[in-house]
Amino acid sequence: MTTQGGANNPIVVLKDEVLLLECIAEGLPTPTIHWRKEEDDSLKHHIETESFGKILKIKKVTKEDQGTYHCEAKNQMGSTHRSFHVHVEEPPRWEKQLESSIQTVGSEIILNCSALGTPEPQIRWRRNGVLLDGGTLPDNHQRMGGLLFIHSLQVSDSAIYQCEASNKHGTILSTANIDVLDIIPLILTPEGRTYTAVWGNNISLLCENFAFPLADVTWYHGKRIVHPVSGRYTIDEHGTLHIHKAEAQDAGSYICEVSNSKGNASVMANVVLREPTRGYVSPEHPWVKRGHSITLTCHIHCDPHLLPSQTITWRRDNQEIREDNKRIHVKSNILTIYNVSWDDAGTYYCIVTTLLDTMTAEVQVTVRDVPMPPENLRLLEKHERSILLSWAAGDSHNSPITEFIIQSIKNIEEAGQWDDETSVPGNVTTVQLYLSPYFNYQFRVLAVNGIGKSPPSVASEIYSTPPAVPDKNPHLVYFEANSPDEITVRWEPLNSDEHNGPGLEYQVSWRLKGVETEWHHRKVKHTHYIIRNTPAFVPYEIYIQTVNEIGRGPEPEIHAVYSGEDNPDAAPGNVSVSVLNQTIVNVTWMEISQDRIRGHLAGYKIIYWRVKGLQDGNPHHGQRHVLSFPGKRNWAIVPKLHPFSEYQLCVAAYNTKGVGPESSTVTFQTPEGVPEQPQYLQIANSDMESFMLTWEAPKRTNGILTSYVLYYQMINESNGVGNLSNITITNLNALSQKVPRLEVGTRYKFYLQACTRVGCGKPVSEEGLTLAQARFSSIPFSPSRTPAFAAKVPAIAYANAPHSLSSQGWFIGLMCAVALLTLLMLVACFIQRNRGGKYAVKEKEELHPAEVEVEVQSIKEQFFDDISDKKAINGSMDSVSLDIKTLDSVDSLVQYSDGEHSHFNEDGSFIGAYSESKDKGPDEETSVRHFRS
Repeated sequence: MTTQGGANNPIVVLKDEVLLLECIAEGLPTPTIHWRKEEDDSLKHHIETESFGKILKIKKVTKEDQGTYHCEAKNQMGSTHRSFHVHVEEPPRWEKQLESSIQTVGSEIILNCSALGTPEPQIRWRRNGVLLDGGTLPDNHQRMGGLLFIHSLQVSDSAIYQCEASNKHGTILSTANIDVLDIIPLILTPEGRTYTAVWGNNISLLCENFAFPLADVTWYHGKRIVHPVSGRYTIDEHGTLHIHKAEAQDAGSYICEVSNSKGNASVMANVVLREPTRGYVSPEHPWVKRGHSITLTCHIHCDPHLLPSQTITWRRDNQEIREDNKRIHVKSNILTIYNVSWDDAGTYYCIVTTLLDTMTAEVQVTVRDVPMPPENLRLLEKHERSILLSWAAGDSHNSPITEFIIQSIKNIEEAGQWDDETSVPGNVTTVQLYLSPYFNYQFRVLAVNGIGKSPPSVASEIYSTPPAVPDKNPHLVYFEANSPDEITVRWEPLNSDEHNGPGLEYQVSWRLKGVETEWHHRKVKHTHYIIRNTPAFVPYEIYIQTVNEIGRGPEPEIHAVYSGEDNPDAAPGNVSVSVLNQTIVNVTWMEISQDRIRGHLAGYKIIYWRVKGLQDGNPHHGQRHVLSFPGKRNWAIVPKLHPFSEYQLCVAAYNTKGVGPESSTVTFQTPEGVPEQPQYLQIANSDMESFMLTWEAPKRTNGILTSYVLYYQMINESNGVGNLSNITITNLNALSQKVPRLEVGTRYKFYLQACTRVGCGKPVSEEGLTLAQARFSSIPFSPSRTPAFAAKVPAIAYANAPHSLSSQGWFIGLMCAVALLTLLMLVACFIQRNRGGKYAVKEKEELHPAEVEVEVQSIKEQFFDDISDKKAINGSMDSVSLDIKTLDSVDSLVQYSDGEHSHFNEDGSFIGAYSESKDKGPDEETSVRHFRS
C-alpha cells in the first residue's frame, strides 16, 4: 500500500482552490479504502472520492476543511492507516474599507481599515502615496494598527489616504478622499420656486445648500416658524421641508433660512393647493342581463385649474378599453357596452389624470341570465299514488335561484300540454309528488331566478299509475223544480284526471223523504237528470255518486229537495173588516194550512173596490185594487179609501208559483168626512161699501154638505188688521154672497169653507179693495171652473151733481186733482202689493197687546195647511192651505207677526195668516185650528 503525502509534511492549500488527496494501497485481495476526518467520522457533503476511493477531492476549499484526514486500507488479511494534515490559508480581504468624507476645520476623524487573511495581513498607511511611518507621520495623526486618528483637522489635512493590507499570498489597497472645508452657506435651490399640489397630497419644499461647517436650516410659513415636531411637518438632513397630507391652510409663501458660523442665506418658495379630483361610477352595483346593454357613467369633480389637463381612461381588470371594439362605445366619461356577453363581467375602472393627481373609481359589473336547466332528474320511492323526484341545480348565472317549478304531462301518447304540478324554494332539490290513478306521467323541472325561468330540464322517464275507484263525487249539484211534477238535477262533471279509471258514470238516486225506504237509481254519462211524476211540493232525498269499471266512489252527500210548487188551493177564512177612520180600515182573516199552500208562502193579497158613494147612492164600477202583504200574517191595514163610500174586498194567499183562490167578499162602508175646499173664490163685483163673492162647490164633499162659512176681515195698512167676521150660508144652491157695510177704500180678505155634519174643510181665500169714492166697477176676466188668477181693473164712476157746481171751474180743477191723486195712490198700492208690501199688523199688536186676545173660536189645525205661496192672495182661486210656509207671497202679511198663532185675536185679526215664516226652516210648520161657530 502506498500513499501520497504524510503527517510530517502538511499540505497547504489556499481557500477556494481544489484539494486532491491520494491514498495508494496494494494487497491481495485488493483492499478497500475508507476516508474520514479526525473528530468527524463522516465527510462533508461537498467532499468527493474518485478512482474507487483512492482520491479524496474538495472542489472549493473553505476554512472548515482544514484538519487531519485519515485514509484506511483494509482487506481480509489486515488494514493499514495513513494521515494527511491539511492547512488552509487565504490572501488578504477587507473586513472594513475606508470611506471618503468632508470634514470641517477643527473636527477630528477616525479612519478604520480592517483586513482578514491567513497568515494575518500586515497594515500600512499612505498619504498622497507617501508611506506614513515614524518620520513622516504629522503631529495631529496617530496610528494604531488598523486605525488612523486625525485630531484638530486643518485645511492642509485634505489628502488621499490609503490603507494597504498584505501577507505572503497577496496585497490589497483601500483609498479615501478626506476634504477639510470652511465655507459660508450656499443655497443651490432656485429662488421663488412654486410648488403646486392637491389637498391631501404630500409636498416637499427643497432647500439644497452647501456649507462648512454644516448649516442649520429653519423654515418659515409667512412669519411663523415651522416646527418639525408636528406630525405633518418634517425637515430632513438636506434641509427639505416635507408637508404630509397638505391642507388648505398650508398654501402660501415659505422661507428657508440656512446659517453656520460663517454666515447665513435664505430662499423663498410658494405653495399653491388645488382641490383633489374626486369621482364615482354609477350605477353603484350594476348588473346586466346577457345580451342587453349597460351604460357606466363616471361622475367627476375636478378643480377648474386642472380641467385643461384632465384625461379619462377606462380599464377593465387592469386592461385598457379601446374603442376598436364595435360593441363598446367610449365617450369621455360614459362607457356603453352593447350585446353584453359573459366576458364583459369584471371590475371597471374610471381613471382620471391631471397634472397634479390621479383619481380612480371602480365598479363591479355582473352579467346575469336565466339559470341553466336543472340536471340529473331521477324518480325515487315509486308508489301507486306518489313518487319522489330529485334533481341537481344548474348554473344560476349570477342570480340566486329562488324557486324550482315542477311540471308534469299526463297521457304522453296524446301529446298533451305540460302543466305546473308544484313549486319548491330554490334551496330544495327533491319533492314528493302525489299522482292520480290511471295516467302515464313524465316530469321536468324549471329553475327561476331574478331574471326569469330557465329552459326546462330533460324530461324524466315515464311512470304509469294503476287505475282505481273514483276519489270524489260531484261537489256542485243544482236542483230545479220549475213544474209541480218534476225535479231537474244538474251537476258539475269531474275533470278527466279525476276519473281514476275507465268507464266513468254518474248514479242518480232519490226517494220520498220520510215515506220511501228504498232508493230509485239511474246511471247516466251526461251531467243532468229529470225525476218525473213527482207530487207538488213534497220533500225528496237525492244524491249523486260516481262509478267506474273499478268500483264506486266515496259515500255521497244526501240533499233534501222539494218538488215544484203549485198555486195554493184554499182561500183564507173568517175575513172581517174594522173601520178605523174615514179612509183606513183594518182587515183580519184566518190563515190557510201549510199543506194547502203547496209551496213557500209569499204572503197575502187584499183585493178591494169601491161600490158606490153614500151621498148620492150612484153605483161606481171602479177598478179592483190589490195590496200585497208578504210573510205569514192574519191582518193588514188598507189606507187611502174614499170617505162616505161603500166598498167590497176579499183576501187570497200567494206563493212563488202564483195566487190561490179568493175568499168570500166582505162589504163595508166608510164614515162621512170633511169636504175638500171650494174650487175657487172670487170677487164678482165691488163698490164703496160691499163686495159680491162667487165660488164653486168642492169637487169631493166626502159627505152631505150642510153649509158654507165665509170669514172676512180688514187688512188695510193704515188701520191695521180688523176684527174677523163670518157669515154662515145654509142655502147650498146659492154659490154667491154679498158682503155689505164695509168701510170705504179699505182692503179686505175673505176665507170660505165648506162643511158637513162632521166638520168644515180647508178654506179658500181672496182679497179686494173697496172704492174710495163714487163706484168702482170690477171688470174681471171670464171665470172658469178651474182655479185661475183674476185681474181687476178699477174704474171710477162719478155721481150726478148740480149743474152749477159741476160747471164751476174751481170744482172741475179740484175734481181733476182728486182724480189724479187717487190714480197715483192706486198705482202706489199696486206696486206695493206686487213687491210684497208690508202691513203694520205686528206694530199695532205690539202697541196694543190687550187687543191681541182670542175673541172667536179657534180654527182646526188643517185650516191653513195647503194654501200655496206661489200666487197672490187676491188672485188665488185654487188655494188649498194657509200653511205658514206658503204665506210668504207678495201680498201676504205673514212676515209681520211675532210667531205661531192658532186662533184669532180679540180685535178680530186673522193672526194665523200673518205669522212670520221667513225666519222658519223649510220643514217647520204652523197649523191653525178649525173654526168653531
